[in-house]
Order: sequence, then structure tokens, then C-alpha cells
Amino acid sequence: ADLLTVPTDHPTIQTAIDAAVVGDIVFIKPGQYFEHLDFHGKKITVTGDDPNTTVISPVINGPVVVCTNGETNESLLQNITISGGNSPGGGGIYIENSSPTIRNCTFRNCGAISGGAAYVSGQCHPQFLECTFNGNWAEVGGGAIEIVTASCDLLDCTFLNNTAQSFGGAVMA
Repeated sequence: ADLLTVPTDHPTIQTAIDAAVVGDIVFIKPGQYFEHLDFHGKKITVTGDDPNTTVISPVINGPVVVCTNGETNESLLQNITISGGNSPGGGGIYIENSSPTIRNCTFRNCGAISGGAAYVSGQCHPQFLECTFNGNWAEVGGGAIEIVTASCDLLDCTFLNNTAQSFGGAVMA
């Protein structure tokens, strides 16, 4: 496995993801990054040192992270904060027919019509491990997470101050 460091080796996280191959690690140095990320189905690790020092926010409206190409549990996102995403579904992360592993991430102040921080749908089973969902909102349901026709593991996660206008201030399934 190669270590691709952002911004030392690659100027953006997405260019490092694009260059990565199976088993590679995209390491994000501390800082704030304004990007939208797509794993493109790759079995790679995208990691920061600590979610308190590595923050990813969107450039324009839309999910900050997208996993829609059959990502498996070997597609790992960890040790980052996703902040300020805003989209129709999953302001922080939009997962469809994919099963990534999300570990030790903070989703903060993300919003959507459904699934403020995360929207999970289709034939999939993503895992959220030791994640914090704080201050996310949804216009309809799932202030933090909405799960539609899918299953999802939420292990040792913390939910604080998430709201929805209709259903599931924290989780709607």
C-alpha cells in the first residue's frame, strides 16, 4: 500500500483518491479543506490524524462525501470532521448501494431534506463506528441519519442536538 499525503503529495483530497489504488491510504494533514469527495468504489482508507484538526466542508451545496459505486467495508473514512454540508439527501455523506466503514468521524452542522448528516439507501450495510453527530438537521426526517431500504450499524456513536421537522430527530429508519 502507498501513502498519499494531502497536501504534500496531492493538492486536494479528491486528486489523492483519484490516484489511489486498492489498499492505499490517503492521509490528510490537519487543516480545513473545501471539497466534495467521491470514493469511486475504491477499497482505500481516507484518514486524518484527528477529527478535531482535519475538517472537510463543501464548496457548494451537495453532500460532502459520496459513496454510490459499490464501496465495501474496505472503503474506510476515518478521523475527520465533515461540516456544513447541505443537499436534498445526506448533507454530510450520501450512501447508496454501498457499504463503507465510517470510523471516528464527526458530522456537524449538516442539513438536508432527509438525513441531515447521512442518507443511506439501497442494497447496502454501511458501518458508523465511534462517530459523533452534532447539530445536524433535516426538513423532513432523520436529523442525523435517514436509512431507507437499507441496514446500517451505528456502534458507539453519539447524537447531540440533531433535529428534524417531522420524524426522527436523530435517526429515521
